Amino acid sequence: MTLEEQKILDDLTSPACFLDMTLSLVYANESAQMELPQLCVNGELARRINSNNVMKSAMVRRQSTNLLLDDVPLTYRLLSATPLGGGYLVTFSSSCQQDYPERLCEIAREPLSEILASLPLLSQHLQAGDGDTQLRRVNRACYQNLRSISLLSHFAQLGRGGFQEVPVDFGALLADLCQAFNSLANPDVPQLIFQVPKHPIIVACEPELLAVMIENLISNSLRYTRDGNTVTLSLIQLSGRVLLRVKDTGAGIRPEVLPHIFESYFSAGVYADDVPPGLGLGLTFVHLLATLMGGSVTVESEYGEGTCVAVALPLADCEEETEPPLNNFLADFMANRYSSLFVQLCAFCRLPEI
Repeated sequence: MTLEEQKILDDLTSPACFLDMTLSLVYANESAQMELPQLCVNGELARRINSNNVMKSAMVRRQSTNLLLDDVPLTYRLLSATPLGGGYLVTFSSSCQQDYPERLCEIAREPLSEILASLPLLSQHLQAGDGDTQLRRVNRACYQNLRSISLLSHFAQLGRGGFQEVPVDFGALLADLCQAFNSLANPDVPQLIFQVPKHPIIVACEPELLAVMIENLISNSLRYTRDGNTVTLSLIQLSGRVLLRVKDTGAGIRPEVLPHIFESYFSAGVYADDVPPGLGLGLTFVHLLATLMGGSVTVESEYGEGTCVAVALPLADCEEETEPPLNNFLADFMANRYSSLFVQLCAFCRLPEI
């Protein structure tokens, strides 16, 4: 553990630890020693990580990952592990025993905000090369954690059945998102092929929720990928409905997994190289949002050949003379460093510079 890495932990007001590659505890900051003494002794932290197959596998692959601690007195603390130098930076959210998961999402952002705010300062004190590479990894890992928190927050919102029915041009939103992603995608990520009608396709929902729905469908197509994969999104207007189809030629879904894909926190455990596992809420969120809007979701997949997800949504009841509000989605996706595109698709696009 370097002095720079120790300084990162000491500067955090939230509990934080540093583990070596064997998951042995190397250092715990003052907050961790005071608030979580039971995790700072006798290899307890390593035991918890090793008991969770998804988390252990992600850390072996040097990927960012999360674990929800739900036992007393650690009730509803989110443990986040981020590769750093020759080990792992492990941070903990504040304790949350009420208003779960809304309160958990709020307090889980605290350590991430501190880390993200410190990165530009750290970049001034680290040498170019390896130092820059480490900072970029930490930055990407923070985005991955933000993705989990954001998705959990949106899922909680839908669990309460609440969203505003705002008229949104679904076709314009889809085209803007795909265009922005193609401009920002990593070089090894397939470009999205998209087809939308020229006339407005109006549905009633919050634009951000619709964007998160589309982004999760894209993420799944890219997450379960293979060489030569193509991802095609098309929007077709039917009688009183619009059909969004997201088709890929990726790895496909195993037959025994297919019946479980809409279950909360379910993950099939097959990912593209260097892509961390998700939270297991992506398709659950898509299904729940479509259902609340009065629509439906169907999935067809052939293992080893590809998958097609079809989302049918009702068109909004708008009078002919009523014009939908104009929204510059494309500018927000590309200019806002914490837009849903960067957060939800952080594993596949070039993140803003630190």
